[in-house]
Amino acid sequence: MSETKNEYLNFLESSLCSFSTKEKEIANLIFTNFDTVSSKGVAAGSRGKYISSLILNTPMVPFTSLRKEISKNKKKITRLNKLSIKGFRGFTECKDFDLSKQYSFIYGPNGTGKSSICEALEYKLTGKIHEAKSKRFDDGVYTRNIKELNTNVSLLVEYSDGTVSESIASPENEFMFIERNRIEGFARVSSYTNSEKQSRLSLLFGLDEFNKFCTGFSTSIKNSLVINPVKNQELVIERKKVDSSKAIIKNSKEQIKGFELRKNKLMAKYPKLSLVSDVIQQLKPDSVFMDNLNNKLSKYKKVIIRDLSPLNGLIVDVKQLRIKHNQCILMGKELSQSVNEINFLDLYKAISALKQGSTCCPSCDTPLDKVAKNPFDKAKTKLIELENIARKQTDFKEMKSAIENGILIFVSKLQKYEIETDLNYNNFLTAIGNVDTKLKGTLSKYEKENKENTPLIKEIEELNNLIKKHGLDYTEAKTINELYQESNRVIKQEKNKIDTFDVRNKNLILEASDESKRIDMIGHYAIAYDQLISKLRDYSNNLPGIIAGELSDASMDIYNNINKHPYPHEILIDLRLPKNPSENIMVQFIDGQNENALRVLSEGHLRCLGLSILLAKSIKDEQSIFIFDDVVNAIDDEHRTGVINEIFETNKYKEKQIIVTTHGEDFVKRLENQLPNKNLSKVLKRYDLVRNKNGRDIVISEDQNRQYLEKAQHSLDASKTKDGLMECRRALEDLTDRLWRKLSNEGFSSPVSVKLFAPGRSPDLYSLVDGLIALLNTIEKKPGVLSFVPSKSALEAIKDKSKKHQVNWNLLNKGTHEENRDEEFDENLAYELLGLLLQLDESIKSYVRPKELNALS
Repeated sequence: MSETKNEYLNFLESSLCSFSTKEKEIANLIFTNFDTVSSKGVAAGSRGKYISSLILNTPMVPFTSLRKEISKNKKKITRLNKLSIKGFRGFTECKDFDLSKQYSFIYGPNGTGKSSICEALEYKLTGKIHEAKSKRFDDGVYTRNIKELNTNVSLLVEYSDGTVSESIASPENEFMFIERNRIEGFARVSSYTNSEKQSRLSLLFGLDEFNKFCTGFSTSIKNSLVINPVKNQELVIERKKVDSSKAIIKNSKEQIKGFELRKNKLMAKYPKLSLVSDVIQQLKPDSVFMDNLNNKLSKYKKVIIRDLSPLNGLIVDVKQLRIKHNQCILMGKELSQSVNEINFLDLYKAISALKQGSTCCPSCDTPLDKVAKNPFDKAKTKLIELENIARKQTDFKEMKSAIENGILIFVSKLQKYEIETDLNYNNFLTAIGNVDTKLKGTLSKYEKENKENTPLIKEIEELNNLIKKHGLDYTEAKTINELYQESNRVIKQEKNKIDTFDVRNKNLILEASDESKRIDMIGHYAIAYDQLISKLRDYSNNLPGIIAGELSDASMDIYNNINKHPYPHEILIDLRLPKNPSENIMVQFIDGQNENALRVLSEGHLRCLGLSILLAKSIKDEQSIFIFDDVVNAIDDEHRTGVINEIFETNKYKEKQIIVTTHGEDFVKRLENQLPNKNLSKVLKRYDLVRNKNGRDIVISEDQNRQYLEKAQHSLDASKTKDGLMECRRALEDLTDRLWRKLSNEGFSSPVSVKLFAPGRSPDLYSLVDGLIALLNTIEKKPGVLSFVPSKSALEAIKDKSKKHQVNWNLLNKGTHEENRDEEFDENLAYELLGLLLQLDESIKSYVRPKELNALS
């Protein structure tokens, strides 16, 4: 689970009791779909639209506490097992490191590969390398070995479920690492620009991604959380159909009222009939009633009144044809008289042919100037006459043709009156008289018939009108009947639609009701969303203050523990980490006011502060592993003892796996001497990186322990008794110092009286042991405080207080100083002395603060 999702879960768990049911459902929806939700932002309402779609299309289940379940199922790295490095930074050949012990100490001078080991761990645990980023190198370029181009780093780790597998990089492992750059970075956070400060604070609080997640929500999803009321719209349409049916029924009833007026009007004509259907039966075309009327009318079938106008027109046409025919005959006679003059035409043609250039008469050859009359002038006069004759001839032909056509038309009209004739232009004068006589005879006949039929015409017209009237009434009766039937059918049909509405739309009504409830519920979800996001943002806004407060108190405790010394004015009584980029790290001494830490703390104290912040953050995150990369570079000599005390004399790190790399030989020696000598090899793995004078390859030496008691044991076992005694004295010097500091840490006034044997000399070890025994005697006088009895007894035994001769002390002195001896050291006595020192070591390390001491403090 990502840090952001985990923080969201913290929000849900801490606020669950204040959520409504709808808020719990939306909260669970976001948690269940967290990765997709967090990947979408506020731009264009992307996240709001997605959440809306989930609300509309996903079964809603309230959120319930998952902390126990997630805590149970969450896999977290609890122990590093084995690191293999090849082709990475300074490692050319494959090197394996056993990291399975609780403590792994890696010592080596600068440049021998310590940081490469830590960077390999950082690369496998976090997926990135802090130093590479600060130097603006790509990780691949930064980690590549100059000889071996194939990089291979493997890290086996143990997870909280007991499984051992290859590590999976995670940002959660960032605060496993404590090294100089991180220490200085957090110590000097107040000196950065606001953007850099924000980056540091976000990393420190682990809230950067969570803040982005919280600000990615739209304030409201009301506009996107909309359900299209499809079923309700369908139901509205169906209800409108009911209204339409009611309107149709109303209209049909109004029409029926109109039909009643038409019916009454119709039935008034047939008082003996009571129903429209009776009228239809009586007036239908094949009824007896209508047959009688039609039969009566058929008797007058031959009774007609003829139209005499066409016949009179033909008689007029006879007169006109006679006039035209006479005119044509006269024109023909005129043309006949001019026939003899037709020779002038030929003459005219001859004259026309000889005219040009002629000087003599064409007939007698007489010169033209001597003739009595010019023949050519005479010919022109005759030619004009000839042209007139030709024109009359054309007119005659046209008139004759017109008369002939008129005769044909006239004869065709005679056929209507059954008058037969062979009338044409040539026999017109003889035949036209006969035709005229027949026409007048027919006209006289028709006039007589019309005179006889005129009295019957009115009766026929009345009968025709009656039949026509009955036909119209029959049509009206049928129409009224059909309209009645159609209107009643429509009324019945629409009433059925109304009556069966609930049955027909049962499912739709239920669906629309459910839809309405869902729309109403969605409105509540929109409100619940607003309330949930408001609470989430309040939580996000308040979280830096809460975390800063927690880290501030923890950081101050660690800082004061590292800086324990006899100067009360250096003790911090308040430390406040910045909650936002506009604030600074503020500290308050026991005798002063709030001050900017960057202004009032020395360089060494600032680094202690940075280390304290990192340790506090790692402890808060419940890290199981602490990797210190050469902290000697960052922490000055004055405070290294405080760092050792913090790690080994508090319970914060008791169950932690600690990996330390250092170039400080004395520092690693002091670290080892903090560990119990008993079963040391089970808890400690030691690597020494040796400077390679022959090349760049990293040279490793294992298990060169520097713990005095362990070295004493190895020397005695190897029959190097003098060397073993020398290590025993060193062990006693270290143990007395640790015991003295333990007394001081427990709050006892711890001045020790010692003797000085010369000016400028330090107290000797014997005098210090005497002083500690005296101090422990004083402490034991306090009621119930007996927890240091084992330590005092061990010191007294070492000093040979109960013996006449101080054998142990002689061994410590003689074994340390170089001198010629006539006799060898007693190996058994040396082993006894080592046993007493082991008892003293165990008494210091197994010390538990008694309840009585808590009461006294």
